[in-house]
Amino acid sequence: MLQDLRTPMIQESERRFAKMRARLQDMFEELRLVRDVISVSIEAMDSRSCDVEPEVGRVLFQYGAERLYEQLESLTDIIEELGGRTELTEDCARHRADADREANHVDA
Repeated sequence: MLQDLRTPMIQESERRFAKMRARLQDMFEELRLVRDVISVSIEAMDSRSCDVEPEVGRVLFQYGAERLYEQLESLTDIIEELGGRTELTEDCARHRADADREANHVDA
């Protein structure tokens, strides 16, 4: 009987880990892309080594930074699922507390 109860729990854990592994693999690929975008943007901003306008490099750099932040958010989600916290967890908690204080101040 105990064996029958453990099997669904083990299967559920295996499914969760498989999903988490897939998410981490996707993140790895995204981070490789971000690395490449930032490398190209640095080259583009150095007008001596590239025929592209430096502004293109700045746009690419901003795009890479935004994609990197998205990956940090995704990684924070995974860490929180595992019971951990990151700097982004703390930032979100502070923003929620600030918003609550502002809402309470307006209601008063």
